[in-house]
Amino acid sequence: MGGEPALSFYSADRSSKVPKHIRPANKGCHLKIETSCRARLAVGALLLSSACVITDELGTEAGSSLRLDAASAYIHRGMVMNGDGVAQADLRTQVPVKSGGTVTLRGFANMDLSNSTAASGDETGWLPPGHAGKVSELDLSLAYEHQVERMLLGVGLISYVFPNGGEFPLTAGTFNGERGETKELFLRAQYDLDQVLPFIGVNLDFDEVYGEYISFGLSTRTYEPVEELELALTAQLSYSDARHSEWAYALPESGFSDARISADASYPLDEFTQVTAGLAYSTVVDSNLEEWFDFIGVESNNFWGAVGLRWSF
Repeated sequence: MGGEPALSFYSADRSSKVPKHIRPANKGCHLKIETSCRARLAVGALLLSSACVITDELGTEAGSSLRLDAASAYIHRGMVMNGDGVAQADLRTQVPVKSGGTVTLRGFANMDLSNSTAASGDETGWLPPGHAGKVSELDLSLAYEHQVERMLLGVGLISYVFPNGGEFPLTAGTFNGERGETKELFLRAQYDLDQVLPFIGVNLDFDEVYGEYISFGLSTRTYEPVEELELALTAQLSYSDARHSEWAYALPESGFSDARISADASYPLDEFTQVTAGLAYSTVVDSNLEEWFDFIGVESNNFWGAVGLRWSF
């Protein structure tokens, strides 16, 4: 099924019909702002992580894992990136360090399985169509985590790359749709309450967007409803500031943006291999964002699943 050319979500003459309170600002998505404290924090975080690798004696329990999934959709922060099926790869290498923390290097790739990125003909996907069998997003991250009694603390950097970023659609005839690459500093804190793990995550863009995305959530400790079958549940509510919303949703709206619940299961096939499965539901909670999603033809309530294999080595 071929995708339509990603020139616009709708014709320019429709932009005047958008309710005023959800009209995008008349400016490009490349928000050029002078270097802020976020950039300096990001550089400091990278230096801190590098120092952990260089100066500490490496532990003996280093390991890697590779996970390959086929998913019915790819939803990122409430936005339908691709609603027509994707294949995803997640490669991680973890190295314990003398301080007791762990350094993790991660690579993530998303590949479109068809030329359409929409679940149906009357809907729109965020990623540009027409790239079946090709990688449409590549993320690289470096993180450091350290356990302090019941608190798990983490800091890291992540880079988002969109190989087809020059084809992102224009919105309302005024929004520069290009998406090339951007980077975020992220901070994580999780507290162990035995059976449940409340957490907060803060993502600060210091490259193209200079926006903030903050998540509050609760996950369960992995448990076994039946022998060897491991299950974990997660629920989270997220806040997006106007700059992040303009990049992620094409609308400069501040507020609680999206909520998500998910269930992930795994079952061992042998010492090194697990079969995995997951179900998730995501919804846009901001009323202006929800109205905007309806206008541009993006589904704001999404349910999807994935199956795959994970290898540890």
